[in-house]
Amino acid sequence: MSSRAIFLLISAGFAWILAFNTGRTMAYSMAYLLTGVLVLSYLWARYSIRGVHLRRFTRSRRSQVGQFAEEQFEVINRSPLPKLWLELEDYSTLPWHGAASRVINNLGRSRSFRWQVKTVCTQRGRYRLGPMSIHSGDPLGIFDVAQDLPNTSYMVVYPQTVELTSFEPSVSDLAGGEARHRRTYQMTTNAAGVRDYTPGD
Repeated sequence: MSSRAIFLLISAGFAWILAFNTGRTMAYSMAYLLTGVLVLSYLWARYSIRGVHLRRFTRSRRSQVGQFAEEQFEVINRSPLPKLWLELEDYSTLPWHGAASRVINNLGRSRSFRWQVKTVCTQRGRYRLGPMSIHSGDPLGIFDVAQDLPNTSYMVVYPQTVELTSFEPSVSDLAGGEARHRRTYQMTTNAAGVRDYTPGD
């Protein structure tokens, strides 16, 4: 519970005590007002993340250092009530993948919001994508609610490959100082020595 909610609860309690002790109309009005604000804010916060669906699509589960890891996200509001603000937080272990976290404002009913994340892979390894969490609350910021999205997947980042343009394999020199461009079966074996036959040859 936030400090603002605690303050309003204490204020509403004092207002009711004052109203019962004094019987003044203004004290009752203040008590009803504070109580109504607390109740409406609590109900709004409780239903602020209901009917919200998240889709997460990873283009490829494999990448290389220096290449991009691409993901697409879509948040759908299937609730009859609009969502004033939604905060999505991603807990992926892929370095520099923080752009997946986002704050969405004024998401109307039956509306969706999409965004794409491209992250440069800087380190090889096996990384977890997800989980995520959704945070929201009432317009006055009195109550805050959260919902965990435990679905996860994994991405493997391989080491970077470098093309060796100036590297050529060495060619063994045959007798005469030049390599012979002939088929293998046409060339005789160069024997360095001769010995008697041994069983197992």
